[in-house]
Amino acid sequence: MKKIRPRSQRKTFAVHDGQPEMKLKSAFRASLWFFMSLLSATAWATESWQLRKNLLISDDEKLQYVEKLIARNPRDAEAFVKRGLIYESMGRAADALRDYSRAIEIDDGCFSAHYHRAVVQGRVKLFKAALADYTKAIELSPKSQAAYLGRAGVYEVLESFSSAIADYTSAISLPSPPSEAYARRGECRRKMGDYAGAAEDFLTVTQLDPRNSDAYESLGRCRAKLKKLDDAMACYSKAIELYPWNADAFQGRAEISLARGKVKEAINDCTDALAIAPSMVSACVIRGLAYEKKKDYRRMAADFLWAIRLDPKDASNYVHLARAYISTGKLAEARQHTLTAIKLRPKNRQYRELLQKIDNLIGAGKR
Repeated sequence: MKKIRPRSQRKTFAVHDGQPEMKLKSAFRASLWFFMSLLSATAWATESWQLRKNLLISDDEKLQYVEKLIARNPRDAEAFVKRGLIYESMGRAADALRDYSRAIEIDDGCFSAHYHRAVVQGRVKLFKAALADYTKAIELSPKSQAAYLGRAGVYEVLESFSSAIADYTSAISLPSPPSEAYARRGECRRKMGDYAGAAEDFLTVTQLDPRNSDAYESLGRCRAKLKKLDDAMACYSKAIELYPWNADAFQGRAEISLARGKVKEAINDCTDALAIAPSMVSACVIRGLAYEKKKDYRRMAADFLWAIRLDPKDASNYVHLARAYISTGKLAEARQHTLTAIKLRPKNRQYRELLQKIDNLIGAGKR
């Protein structure tokens, strides 16, 4: 995607031009499966066997070599693991699983077979089986950082955050833990509402990796939840300084600016966030609310229409849009959108009160 220059470096921005693009997901939040895959993808380079010396040979040549090993000794579990790694690197998950399973049949105590089978099972969403193999791998090698991290990743995908935290903690207790282990534990703690614990983890990530923009953005989120707004703003600004296309940091900073009544700053940051990630609903909402404070109801309505197109099931956005239409005298449209909100949330008393208000205004206009 073409990079969008930050506001300070560009002259104009058309608010609603073009089709919404796919949101640039935060590299930090999207890194889980990439991180897990690295645990297996690097296996080829770390295997101490002859093919390691020549990384330029073809997959077919690698297969031929390993198949000779298997032909010489069909009970060689490690040979099946090696062939499984080749199949895995080729994207042949079923063949890789077959070879890892054969290695386990030969030797149930083969750590590498259980570990690599767990990695592939996680990728193909066989999560229960993956957990069983990671657990067996940990039993065989209690100090395997990779096995703890892999199992934690599966628990996180399954939203078993307390179990994931326990495994990330075990991995961190081993020598030289990667910064990503702290980052993932912090994300799990944040999802469980432990913002203080999450902040500690993200702070550690910034110390281990001072150029990590996403870690600063996540630290800002936690500090905002802890009502440390000045610290949160500083974190968001640092995240943007390190990576001027961090849409989440712009959105987070805008949210605090709006809460502090700094409407112009909130609008500017939301505009930058939407220039980077046009599908960011929260930025549309914050900017729409900022325009409401400016009594710019036309732009307010445009932003909430945008938000509704992106997320048509959020009832609150229909109510915000209705308020914008009331302020511009479009009562029929306001009533229609309020009815939609009530349909989505029929038990909301405030929505029904808004509908009654609109009906009263319509009735008064007819008289």
